[in-house]
Amino acid sequence: MIEWKREIAQLYNFPSIVVWTPFNEGWGQHDTEQIASLTKQLDPSRLVNAASGGYNQIVDGKMSQYRLPTPPGIGDINDTHTYPEPSVEKADATRALVTGEFGGISMRVPDHLWSAANFGYGAIVANGWHLTRRYQELLKMAYRLRDEAGASAVVYTQIADVEDETNGMLTYDRAVLKPLADVVASANRGVFLPLPPNPEVPVVPTAEGGPVSWSYTFGKPADDWMQPAFDASTWRVAAAPFGQGLPQMRTAWSTPDIWMRREFALLESLPSQLAFSVEHDEDAEIYLNGVLAARLQGFNNGYDIVPMNEAGRAALKPGHNTLAVHVHQTIGGQGIDVGIIGFAAAVSSTARPTAIRQKPFAMGADLSLLQHLQDHGVQFKEAGAVKDPLLIFKDHGCNFVRLRLFVAPDGTQGQVNTLPYTLKMARRVKAAGLPLLLDFHYSDGWADPQHQIIPAEWKELSHPQLVERIFSYTRETLDAFRREGCAPEMVQVGNEIRNGLMWPDGGPLDSDAKWDALADLVKSGIRGVKASDPQHTIKIMIHNDQGGNAAECRRFFDNLQRRGVEFDVVGLSYYPFWHGTLADLKANLASLAYAFKRDIMVAETGYDMGGNQNTPPFPITPEGQKAFLEELIRTVAATPGGHGAGVFYWAPEWIEGKQWDGPEWSSIWENRALFNSRGEMLPALQAFKPGL
Repeated sequence: MIEWKREIAQLYNFPSIVVWTPFNEGWGQHDTEQIASLTKQLDPSRLVNAASGGYNQIVDGKMSQYRLPTPPGIGDINDTHTYPEPSVEKADATRALVTGEFGGISMRVPDHLWSAANFGYGAIVANGWHLTRRYQELLKMAYRLRDEAGASAVVYTQIADVEDETNGMLTYDRAVLKPLADVVASANRGVFLPLPPNPEVPVVPTAEGGPVSWSYTFGKPADDWMQPAFDASTWRVAAAPFGQGLPQMRTAWSTPDIWMRREFALLESLPSQLAFSVEHDEDAEIYLNGVLAARLQGFNNGYDIVPMNEAGRAALKPGHNTLAVHVHQTIGGQGIDVGIIGFAAAVSSTARPTAIRQKPFAMGADLSLLQHLQDHGVQFKEAGAVKDPLLIFKDHGCNFVRLRLFVAPDGTQGQVNTLPYTLKMARRVKAAGLPLLLDFHYSDGWADPQHQIIPAEWKELSHPQLVERIFSYTRETLDAFRREGCAPEMVQVGNEIRNGLMWPDGGPLDSDAKWDALADLVKSGIRGVKASDPQHTIKIMIHNDQGGNAAECRRFFDNLQRRGVEFDVVGLSYYPFWHGTLADLKANLASLAYAFKRDIMVAETGYDMGGNQNTPPFPITPEGQKAFLEELIRTVAATPGGHGAGVFYWAPEWIEGKQWDGPEWSSIWENRALFNSRGEMLPALQAFKPGL
């Protein structure tokens, strides 16, 4: 105990320590209850995990062989270690339930191994795709423990390989990240992204896709039973999987042993990497043309990918080949099925194509109020000199402008974006040599999830009439832009339509009927775009405001996709004071990229410097605003598959001045602009770096 007292005294002032754990499993465990109590006395400010992984007791004068649940009242945490699946003990009134260790998925990366030995839990997976899939499965179990059993925490083992233990996310030398990092990061937050396509190439199929015949016997055959020349004509023939007591067994096998053979043909060329796909219970030996190619112990749950050794790989040849398997069973259910799969290349996060976008990236700004502000005397400056703000933006890397359009606005509180006003701004945008994103609000004023008000002139129309009206209005509006020589490159069909469009016809989205109505309206707007643009040069964006909410965005776009809404670009709003962290945005970007394979833009963002909004970790200063915008652009640009297509800063021109007709009206958006109250450009404009 002296050593433990000294350790607590030495480390007491380190704020990173949140839990004291005197014992890990049974390694040196003694006097557990007394030491837990002493630890709490020495430091009552921290939690005590008395025995991470279980409680060892003296039984008949010897330490018990099996770790037992730590008895109630000892420590603040009841910690269990189980592999590979997580589990927890029964809850009690005073302690948190924790899985202190679980997982241990083993994956060996050639040229990045400590030694030829291997240790992990369960079957060895062949590549990062399967490691990622298995990790997702385990994390789903962990979240079920939270929701159903009251678990407070789980700890995956482990971050990196350690000597012979190859169950890390990283190789021991930290050179290779094995799984797909963005998928793993999302799973940690409870968001389970669809995986990219399975990189496997079936070479010899398993029975997963349908019955596959094998020759087999339950009686011990001659010693050369695995050789290609062996005569197995007297063996029985039936379909795999063979077994009993397990799901989906096609042929009964209940004896201690089974010997199986199967012939298959190979082409001249094979994938660069080969592995077995195996379901086994229990010990199995797999032979290729008489050569032992893999040896498995124990059992697995479902099909696992098992590496093929070099001798087995060398034994394969073009033309006729023999796959032979022996399985020995001792207790419980039993089963066997084997196939061969190939991979074009090793699959890990390091082997994936670069995520940075190679196509043009939109560094955009929503300048919908610019003309109105200038009409009321607001000036914009760079280095003290008054300058056309469009040129200020362009000269600092802005390469796209977004403009909103209302149907019949009343001119109050910034609702000035009539068709004539927007056409005038669009002509300025085009004269500056910049592309245009036109944002149809389909309302007389601001449209967002809380306000999707049908235009006053349309409120008496029936649903079919509204569908026709949105089509004709969209087409006629775009025809007007085309006649003025300022046709947009992209069109937003609705603004932040997460909860519908043109209420009460197309929302709020509280029923399937409302979803159907929304889809009708959106598809009609899209038809209007295409009717005005027969060459289909205009990209179509659908806009959701929940940039940091992967589950909500998947629900929204899944519903539209199921109803046949076709579009080109996913648009998101992401304001850090409303929509979570950049990590939340990153998870959503990855989820959407994998699910819908479309380009994604942050169509609105902003950074508050008024002190009323919390935007960590960036300071509430002009420099913090710049740092935030730079990191946001990097985050979007790194969207998987190169699908991150751009970022638009909302209302960067909104600064003090006589902004409205009538009394001057101050706005919190002044604190989010990219100019100060004197019209001087702020450092954040430098974040619009061209050429990303």
